[in-house]
Amino acid sequence: MKNWLITGVSRGLGKALAEAALARGDTVIGTVRDGDPLIAKGKGVFHRLSLDMRDPKAIEAAASRTFELVERLDVLVNNAGHGLLGPIESVSDRDMISLFETNVFGPVRLIRAVLPRLRAQRAGHIVNVTSIAGRAPNAGSGVYAATKSALEGLSKALSQELAPLGI
Repeated sequence: MKNWLITGVSRGLGKALAEAALARGDTVIGTVRDGDPLIAKGKGVFHRLSLDMRDPKAIEAAASRTFELVERLDVLVNNAGHGLLGPIESVSDRDMISLFETNVFGPVRLIRAVLPRLRAQRAGHIVNVTSIAGRAPNAGSGVYAATKSALEGLSKALSQELAPLGI
């Protein structure tokens, strides 16, 4: 049985992944910005945490709470995110900053928050959910694609940094 921390479990891929892990009998700490996700619990144990990926203090609190709930973390899945479509010239600074906070800086902060424990374990997996837009952007997806490209590059470098540690 594995222990998972999955962000953004209210719908889509995050919800499906959480339900698949729970069906196997794993423990899932699932985060949502608000509300109560309707998660099929299966044979596993589900813990819901509220988390706004734009809030550094909330990220630290979620990481701390995760390790109060489970002694060992096997998989971190940075899935939470949102899209933003439109011409680059029409995207406001406020919207662009919010998108980067959610899609890039939030995942980086969460990785940094759990990494000391993963290093001590000398094991674990970090999965950063990106998008085809990060590799093959289309017109109207420039800012969103930029966030996903950033997460792609970060993931590739992080993988090289952590591979010698078994992560």
